[in-house]
Amino acid sequence: MDRKILFRLLAVLLLSIVTSNFIYASENCQKFPPPSNYKPSHNAYRLNMNPELKVAIQTGTLESGPCKWQKTYWQVVSDREHFKHLNFPAGIELDFKKIKTRRDKIQKYIVFSATTKGRFKGRLKIPNSLKPGREYWWRAALSYALPAHTSGSPLTGHIPQYTAYSKPTLFTTTFVKNGKCIAMPTPYIGEPHSGITTSITPTLKILDNTNPGVGVDSPCILAQVEWQVANRSTFKAQEIIASGSTSPKESNGAHYVYKVPPGTLKKSSTTYYWRARVIGKQARGSTVKIFSPWTSPANFRSPNFKPLTMRTCPGLNAPIHTQPADGSRVSLSPNLKVATRGLSPGCSWDQTAWQILDATNGDYIHQTGFTGERYSITVPAGKLKPGHKYIWRTKIKALGKGPGRSDVTSGWSLETRFSTQ
Repeated sequence: MDRKILFRLLAVLLLSIVTSNFIYASENCQKFPPPSNYKPSHNAYRLNMNPELKVAIQTGTLESGPCKWQKTYWQVVSDREHFKHLNFPAGIELDFKKIKTRRDKIQKYIVFSATTKGRFKGRLKIPNSLKPGREYWWRAALSYALPAHTSGSPLTGHIPQYTAYSKPTLFTTTFVKNGKCIAMPTPYIGEPHSGITTSITPTLKILDNTNPGVGVDSPCILAQVEWQVANRSTFKAQEIIASGSTSPKESNGAHYVYKVPPGTLKKSSTTYYWRARVIGKQARGSTVKIFSPWTSPANFRSPNFKPLTMRTCPGLNAPIHTQPADGSRVSLSPNLKVATRGLSPGCSWDQTAWQILDATNGDYIHQTGFTGERYSITVPAGKLKPGHKYIWRTKIKALGKGPGRSDVTSGWSLETRFSTQ
């Protein structure tokens, strides 16, 4: 037999033996669980803009067995939902960076990604690529393989295997620099969320994220909260079905709240989405408004109801004033009362707007907008001056009955007068 042919046959035989050993060695690696996100812990707060991430592995797995931990693959995103777009296995993302179309498709979802190996493979120092006062999510996966020359293999390494990604962990970067407010952090979603079923007029809640702790003054002051409700999670202009703003005074304990107006949820057993952001300013000095990012959309489900025909309140009459009588002398903090007349049986009195004007020059002294104080209000102390004459007027808002109801507003009442003592 020709010597060249013999050498070729021997080479093929040797390669098959080596490959067999190599594959056998790789298969000796059992499937390992994903790592644990060790640092920062979930909901870590006010981290610097280049925090260090650390992972941990279960005792008695990779480091003590025949297979060794080789690399760690890290991903940081600004919204947990973005991980859904990064659903390829760990390790394969590096190859995709060479393919422009794939890279462009996924790059918009990643804030930062990297691979570490060697002595510091279990930790990653993020460069200054994060923004102040923002929420970020991170996760990691590992690669592992038998070391070189295992089972007599002359190869320098083995095909790596990969764990699944760890459970995503949330952290928030600091919003304070040199004692000044540089950003308003994204508030925390309270409720409702995760598709729970609510009432027909649910109350939305967020938790302020600017309080640095008991006994510590925050350089940021929350001035306003903006809310949006939509029928899709993308919140395009045509998808928003309700919006509003509230002040910190309209809080409920530790939460800031917004009640979805009646008639907003028009479909039974349907998923709706909501989000919020806060507007703040410096505690001292500048009064420039500082906007936080919008929260990630939360969702809830409307209750099962039978949609009713839209009903309005025809011919809604203005309220009448019952106290004080026209021309009366009152204290500096009088109680004003109104009553309705001729309210249709298909309507319910919902809110009342109150206005007090200076009788001399017509300047507004006190006005509430529509409020739940329907029947009476007490004028706050300090609004009225002794020995002055005032005019007051009111109007009411009424609602049709049923989930499909709409509101209607009366005209202003007849003006009545009073003077202070």
